[in-house]
Amino acid sequence: MAYLDKTGLARFYDGIKSRFLLKSAVANDLTTTAAGYALDARQGKALAGLANGKASKTTATASLAVASWSGSGPYTQAVSVSGVTASNAVVVAPAPASFKAWGESGVYASAQAEGKLTFTAENKPDAALTVNVLCVN
Repeated sequence: MAYLDKTGLARFYDGIKSRFLLKSAVANDLTTTAAGYALDARQGKALAGLANGKASKTTATASLAVASWSGSGPYTQAVSVSGVTASNAVVVAPAPASFKAWGESGVYASAQAEGKLTFTAENKPDAALTVNVLCVN
């Protein structure tokens, strides 16, 4: 059996300390700013609850009529969409029935303003398109 002297014991303790989180290094609040603290899982749950309560979302659909495209290529069309602002995050995707024509025409949302989205098409679609819109505020 080997015995550790005072120096060896100190090194052994330092090695164990570096591999384990001491209870005194766990913060169970959302106000600790000192370095070297881990956040308690209960506070992680509290943070998730706060984050989930902050963002809101709205969904809408927009119709892009064949006759409403302007220009001579690329073509543009502006439509009114409820929930769109000048600065919120907007995700657009074609409805399943419009997917093929959307892709073949190279359609994408190119601008947003209060209550409005502008779409651009590389090739003029020959069918009306339906667009699903998700707005995250």
